[in-house]
Amino acid sequence: MVAETEKSPIQLDVLNSFHGANYITTFDLNNAYFQIPINKYGRKYTGFTFNGKSYVYNVLPQGLKTSVESFSRVMNLILEPEVQEFCVNYLDDLAIITTGTLDKHLEHIDIVLSKLNKAGLTCNLQKCEFICKEIKMLGFIISTEGIKTDPDKIRAI
Repeated sequence: MVAETEKSPIQLDVLNSFHGANYITTFDLNNAYFQIPINKYGRKYTGFTFNGKSYVYNVLPQGLKTSVESFSRVMNLILEPEVQEFCVNYLDDLAIITTGTLDKHLEHIDIVLSKLNKAGLTCNLQKCEFICKEIKMLGFIISTEGIKTDPDKIRAI
């Protein structure tokens, strides 16, 4: 379990969900926010001016006050409650957490990839990590042995 430090409650929930994980897979979506289309009625709220011309986004931009919430809402709709039992999304990162067998973990990977594919979302395979015993996330090293602070993050101190 992660001690309550200066991490937000949401970060603590995400980190604590890894407790006891035997296998961890992480997915990195290609330009995650830009894969989420904005309906025609919401586009007017993304307007900006450049060189005297007005523009709006057709896809979810980063940096809007509502971008994180909008992306999270879409991911919750795509992944559905039964997938959220073994898959956590934090900002634009997805992680599958499994405390069972390798076979079950592979089944979970297939379910998540199928749901992402059905939604038309693509992953950056170079940044995905499959069936790991240890990953770095949110300034921590998460492993089958527990959670510890990433030494790279505290080296400067």
